[in-house]
Amino acid sequence: MLVSYYALQGSFDVYAAGELTGTVQLENKNYNGVSNQRIWLQFTNERCTVKNCTFSNCQSSQNGGALYIQISNRAPGYMANCTFTNCSSSNNGGAFWLYIGTGTVFTMEGLIKFKNCSGLVGGALWSSINSGSSQLIINQMQFEDCYSSSFGGGMHLLSKLQAPVNIEQLTFKNCKSSTRGGGIHIISEMQGNIQINKITAEDCVCTKGNGGGIFVSIEFNTYSQLKMNEITVLRCKAQSDTSNYFQPTGYGGGIFLAGYGDYNPLTRVLDFRNMKIYGNTADKAGQSLYVAMTKVAEWCKEGTQGEYVKGNYSYGISNQNELQGIHVDSVTFDSYSSTQINKLQNSLQHYWNLDIAEYYVRSTGNNISSCTQYVPCNILEASTIMSNINKVNTFFVYIYDSTYILNTAVISQTVTPRTFRNYPLSSTTPSVIMIRSSGGFDVTGKVRFQLIKFIIDNTVTLQNNPVIYGKESTAEVDLQDCQFNVQNAGSQIEKSFVSLVKGGNHIISNLKAKDVITRGNIIFVNFDEAGLIRISDSQFENISKNG
Repeated sequence: MLVSYYALQGSFDVYAAGELTGTVQLENKNYNGVSNQRIWLQFTNERCTVKNCTFSNCQSSQNGGALYIQISNRAPGYMANCTFTNCSSSNNGGAFWLYIGTGTVFTMEGLIKFKNCSGLVGGALWSSINSGSSQLIINQMQFEDCYSSSFGGGMHLLSKLQAPVNIEQLTFKNCKSSTRGGGIHIISEMQGNIQINKITAEDCVCTKGNGGGIFVSIEFNTYSQLKMNEITVLRCKAQSDTSNYFQPTGYGGGIFLAGYGDYNPLTRVLDFRNMKIYGNTADKAGQSLYVAMTKVAEWCKEGTQGEYVKGNYSYGISNQNELQGIHVDSVTFDSYSSTQINKLQNSLQHYWNLDIAEYYVRSTGNNISSCTQYVPCNILEASTIMSNINKVNTFFVYIYDSTYILNTAVISQTVTPRTFRNYPLSSTTPSVIMIRSSGGFDVTGKVRFQLIKFIIDNTVTLQNNPVIYGKESTAEVDLQDCQFNVQNAGSQIEKSFVSLVKGGNHIISNLKAKDVITRGNIIFVNFDEAGLIRISDSQFENISKNG
């Protein structure tokens, strides 16, 4: 290996030339005033390790006030337990600039901490990962009192070209940016793939733009991914720029979500169910969350009563200006005046609370009733339910414990899904739908089943009509956390559980099927038109096909 080291004006460069067999290591060092350390690695047998180091008072006019790493071509990188304090750059990455190219896995373990760092894009950290064969893995990062004069007060994160980013925990405290993302600026584009388990932004500010705590930009039309499992945003602010008359500012005190292309709710890329918001403010709109994307209404209608959107927002208690949005993409939003935005934007609650029909079923109910929460029906085929099942309004059937269906229910409504789910909503125990006689669901529209256990009655084992039958390319079948069994384990049945023909857009997640003997298939798919089905996290145990 040939390693070159240059000391010049308080900085050094490490790079490799020729065929390398060694590593570049910075371990157990304290770098005070040593600025813009630059490491390039581009061969398979090279390795970069930065471990147990502190970087203090590092300033530079180049990318990466303290540290610049560019690594590619399957050369691995590793960082652990490092601290950056009082570092700055007049360029990107006030403390640390990281570029991960083809085939490289860069892992950050332990705690990586940034305090009082500043830069252009990414006040403390600028990071980009650009290849599906590469990966960025982060255990825990903390950012405190960091500032960006552009995007991402603490961190700027970009993923594209199917490059996976997996982060366990990010924390931002008292960070600021000028135009986007007081804490963090995130971009997932060109099939980007970002997974963050826990992210917290406290007392962060965007002084002249949008997204006081978090700014997120996603390209939906390229199937980009971004999942944040636990989101906490407290006392963050989005302030407007009174001198800027060309772009809207002051939106999304906690989070600003910018979408490009049409979002497909079935992908569940956006899941804010575990979002906690408190004390956030925005000069213009969306005190805690502002959304600019074409399918904002469809996202809000996903699940029950805005569950994928609202987090701990409470209907009737929270102010409706906490969660707001507009059904245009981010490019169009940026071209609008405040007057145009005010005419088109809405409280997100408006989208999920439109004309909802809710019916309740309990095994001890009464079919003469109107199927209310306090006077439920006892079967799905109660006239109140069946007479309204295909009306255009949002439709829910909540099943307390168990019910049954004797005949085929036809579902043809394509505007919003007909949703059948367990109750109460806080329970994770599936409710039961017993399939009797010719019971089942013929679907040419949209239907969703959540936490439902389907059981084939012993008396109908010779019936061959599917339980759920997607018959046209307009059908959308969505099964979430469901189960499929026969009443007597080991009894042979003639029918499929799900049969999908023609085409359509379907998703099955966390399905459990057990102890079934069938002459058909548990899931039968035979598309002769354009169609898509996604099956994930499902289990099939002791399933036999006999015939």
